[in-house]
Amino acid sequence: MRYGGPRNGIGAELRAMQILLDSQRYSDLDKLALDEIFKNPGYSKGIAAMEKIRAQAFLAAGDAPSALSAAKAYYAVVPLKITADAIDLVALCLAAAHPDDSTIVQRFKDQQLAWAASAPTSQPDQTPADAALGDPILASIPVDPKPFDAAIAAVVLNDYAQFAAKGNLLLLAGRVSEAHSVFNKAALIAPSAKAGEAYENVARAIRAESGCVAPANAYILSIQSPK
Repeated sequence: MRYGGPRNGIGAELRAMQILLDSQRYSDLDKLALDEIFKNPGYSKGIAAMEKIRAQAFLAAGDAPSALSAAKAYYAVVPLKITADAIDLVALCLAAAHPDDSTIVQRFKDQQLAWAASAPTSQPDQTPADAALGDPILASIPVDPKPFDAAIAAVVLNDYAQFAAKGNLLLLAGRVSEAHSVFNKAALIAPSAKAGEAYENVARAIRAESGCVAPANAYILSIQSPK
């Protein structure tokens, strides 16, 4: 399976999905969103938008566990600068999935806020330690890999675009350590025009592994700092 570069936006697709969402055609929306992801999984911004609307559809359908799974996948793939939106979506889905736990949303937000402000020297694959904040809530959320397994297996790693596509699909499937490895390899072969994207991909995998944005930011700073 081969993939091209990003298309010129996905506004028409999102408008169509919003119509399906408003019409409560949740299964149709999910199928369309997955189809759009599989058309161009290397387009990080596009697949993030698709995964967000999948979470919204599950939430509207009353399937809170699936909504929470999709929200965590959205957190994994969304561009770094939109991390705050992913935190808000995960919080919304946490509230729906855990109606008997009145503190889980605040605990999750406290963790994300504290760890986002952690020192930029944090190890890139570790959540900053703070016993007072409790066990990482994001890490406890399972992700359903089944919708993405076949697409992952179909990717043939011949060039940078293939590596980027496979890394994104692995993030969506919750296979974040594998995604990190794939993105590291992609960064080594990225054409100069794609270098920034390649480093962002590695940073997104680091954020997914650590469950917070600070180590990802530390990685970006390390790339930007003079050697």
